[in-house]
Amino acid sequence: MNRRESFGRETRVSAVPPSLRRRFGGGEIIAGHAAVFFNVADPGTEYQLFTDCVERIRPGAFDAAISRDDVRGLFNHDSNLILGRNTAGTLRLSVDARGLRYEIDPPDTTVAADLIESLSRGDVTGSSFSFVPTRTTVEEVMRSDGSWRYVRWIDEVELYDVGPVTFPAYKSATSGVMTEADVNAARADINRRRTGRVCGSGAARDLDLVNVTLAWMAADIASTPPLPPPPPAPRRAPDAFTRKALADIARMTAAR
Repeated sequence: MNRRESFGRETRVSAVPPSLRRRFGGGEIIAGHAAVFFNVADPGTEYQLFTDCVERIRPGAFDAAISRDDVRGLFNHDSNLILGRNTAGTLRLSVDARGLRYEIDPPDTTVAADLIESLSRGDVTGSSFSFVPTRTTVEEVMRSDGSWRYVRWIDEVELYDVGPVTFPAYKSATSGVMTEADVNAARADINRRRTGRVCGSGAARDLDLVNVTLAWMAADIASTPPLPPPPPAPRRAPDAFTRKALADIARMTAAR
C-alpha cells in the first residue's frame, strides 16, 4: 500500500517531556515518548477530533512500523533540523506500556547543540510523531450519562518522523494536539469509510460503515439546516359513489 495514496499525513503531539541522558563514552542522548497509548484511567490519552468524536491510539499500532519504516529524528518536524535516523543507527525506536519511545544520538551540529541546551533549560517540553494511519476502526461508545460518542482507533501506522517539539499545546500531561490539516485528514478517513471506499467485507465491515455514518451525522447535524415542511397532499375529486353518499347525507340533514 502506498501511504501517500491511502490516507493523509498527520501529526500528533505528546506533552510527555523529553529528557537528556549521558551516553557511554560521552555526549548526550535525547529520549522521549513521541506517542502515548490510550489509557482508560487517563482521559488525556485521547485526542479530540470534533464534536462527539475522539481518537485513541491502540497498543500495537507501532509494532510493524518500528521494524519496517525508514524513520527520521527531527526537531519540530523540520527536515532541515535532522537529529538521527533509524536506518543509520542514530535513532532507536521501541514500544513500552506507555507508548512509542525514541532515543536519538544527536550529531555534532549547531542545531543539535542548540536543542540540547534548550532541553536542559526546560524550554522544549514536548515530543511528536508524523504518520499515516494505514488501518483504523470507528466504534460507538456510551458515556456515563447515557449519551453516545464515537471513537476513531489508530490500529496501525506508517511512521515518518519522531522527535522533540516546541509547542505541546494540549493541556493534559500525556496527550496531544491536532492541526486543522489533521482534522481534515481524519474527516477524509471517515468520509472514505462512509462512502464505502474501505478495505474489508462481510458483517464486520457493514457494522463499521454504519458506525462511521452515525459518527459523521453526529458531527455535522448541528450545521445541517432543517428540512422544509412537505407540501400539502393534492385533493382528489370524489368518485360517483362518494358523490351519491354525500348527496344522500345532505338530503337527510335538510329533512331534519
